[in-house]
Amino acid sequence: MATLAGLPVHAATSFPDYPLLTGGNAIPPNIMLILDDSGSMERSWMWADTDTSDGTADSVKDRSYVNNSLYYNPATRYLPWRTASLDLNDRLSAANFRSVSNSATSLTASLIDSTSSSHEAKTYFYIPKVPNPGLTASNYDKYRITSSNSSTSYNGGVVQKLGPATLMGPTTISSISLENWSNCIVVSTNGAESVTIETSGGTGDGDLYVYTRRSDCSDDETTSTGSTNAESVTINSPRATISFRIYAYSAVSNIRYTVTASAWSDMTPSGNTGALQQAELQNFANWYQYHRTRNKMAKAGASEAFGRLGKNYRVGYDTIWNRGGSSANTGGSTPSYPIQWATNGGLFEGANRETFYTRLHGTGASDGTPLKGALQRAARYFATDDPWKVNSTGGMLTCRQNFAILTTDGYWNNNSGYSSVGNADAATNRDVRQQCATVS
Repeated sequence: MATLAGLPVHAATSFPDYPLLTGGNAIPPNIMLILDDSGSMERSWMWADTDTSDGTADSVKDRSYVNNSLYYNPATRYLPWRTASLDLNDRLSAANFRSVSNSATSLTASLIDSTSSSHEAKTYFYIPKVPNPGLTASNYDKYRITSSNSSTSYNGGVVQKLGPATLMGPTTISSISLENWSNCIVVSTNGAESVTIETSGGTGDGDLYVYTRRSDCSDDETTSTGSTNAESVTINSPRATISFRIYAYSAVSNIRYTVTASAWSDMTPSGNTGALQQAELQNFANWYQYHRTRNKMAKAGASEAFGRLGKNYRVGYDTIWNRGGSSANTGGSTPSYPIQWATNGGLFEGANRETFYTRLHGTGASDGTPLKGALQRAARYFATDDPWKVNSTGGMLTCRQNFAILTTDGYWNNNSGYSSVGNADAATNRDVRQQCATVS
């Protein structure tokens, strides 16, 4: 500091934007990204959150970010994957909720309209109403996306919230004589998820009969026949019209009935305006198309991380099954996309960068998890001459750093491409893992 203070006023002082120990002309390191493309990467839940073979049931366990960290969280802004551009704001196109990919890995396959009644169940999500909601369904609000032309809808779609609504009553029937029926009462369910009919108050013993298929109080009845006037029947997924009536097991006077429903109404977790609806529909579509599964989450993260790398790196790509190249050979020594040393010295720019992103974005998912073979293949590759070559002249730099980065969702369960090395880290039975455990 004293030296800087003593410099002449006109002297220019600049600070390097690279670590001083590496110098300004550091040798670009080789980085090999290895992505897990096993079948489990198609799943839409994480091992740490839940233990299920599905993960997409209509429940707060699977459809709430509280219990499934991979699931949609309205408080998170979901963006499309980053492109190969050096402009960090350059991304793939925003998803279209009217034509969004239902594929676990692809952006263009199995397009669906998320507002369609046939796909509505795919859009359910639960938001906690209380701290530490656990797995109690009543601690959550339920939302969906559906078709609508309401005043706050956008492009034929709307986000709706499930909540209580009163369809009829409370209404009092003054009297029903012994062993007689009340009039038949018709209920329009208005698309409700469920309808509950309750009776209460007055004197006598009125039994409740609900008819789930007809509007004339005949056929397919559901009953509540206790010894008082307090009766209740709930019909899930009711037809558009149902009916009910009350039978006086003993003479009834001043009995009340109320019909309530669990019904959908336009509402996002943030409110219900046209702008909020548009933003929520877009955010959900981006999550569904770009982040919904392990495979898509991994590709989203990798595209972000490598998008921040400048050209002074040499980047290759592989999958644990060695897919995407000219031929898959898990036991070989060639990644699906090796370091492109003959093209612009392998630097992470231009065609080298574009091809890396194309391979990353296009990665699928199937079969088991041969992690050991994938890492061995990277080691065999770095043992060849190609990663060390400077450019198309074939000259080599032996001091170049090499890195392999493996992303995976679990443990290995397949030995494809792996050659056993035995206890290679020690001459005795006390290998590195055992020694670390002893020290800890």
